[in-house]
Amino acid sequence: MSRASEFLTVFSKLEDEILRRARKVPQLRGFAPHEQSKKVQYFASSLDVLQDCGKDRVVNEHIDTLRLYGKLRNALSHNYDDDPIADPHEDTVRGIKQLYESITKPQSVSQIMTEKPVVFNVGDDAYGALGVMDKNWYTSVPVYRGEDLVGVLSERSMLRWAVASADDDVKLAELRTLA
Repeated sequence: MSRASEFLTVFSKLEDEILRRARKVPQLRGFAPHEQSKKVQYFASSLDVLQDCGKDRVVNEHIDTLRLYGKLRNALSHNYDDDPIADPHEDTVRGIKQLYESITKPQSVSQIMTEKPVVFNVGDDAYGALGVMDKNWYTSVPVYRGEDLVGVLSERSMLRWAVASADDDVKLAELRTLA
């Protein structure tokens, strides 16, 4: 199979997926059925629908590449006979295959995460948790009781705690960051 044929085959599957996703967009419900079908009849207009609704993160992340692949498909296939007019580069064919995979089989959070998330247990030392938050510039961290998420320790919640348990004798000069 030529690279052009391979590209066009993958593009056809990609186009079907984009059209399928665009037909499901809730914003189309306000249109009459014939208007809905016009808006999602073609690849480019389906991309417009998906971009406008902004709900399909994976498609929106690759919208410019998808548009370029659409233009390449048009250039390859819109000629007088059935043969493609050129062969795309190997990297382009590999790229559209990878894009198709990332759209049809997106990675899970666990596949994307590079580090184990920082979590605390309700029995952990509060000052220790604050130290970890300060060291890592975290504004909030989840708090668990066993396997159950019971809350979020945030900068704001710690400020409320500090105000509620305030010692009236502490002067601003005693705070380490102001001294």
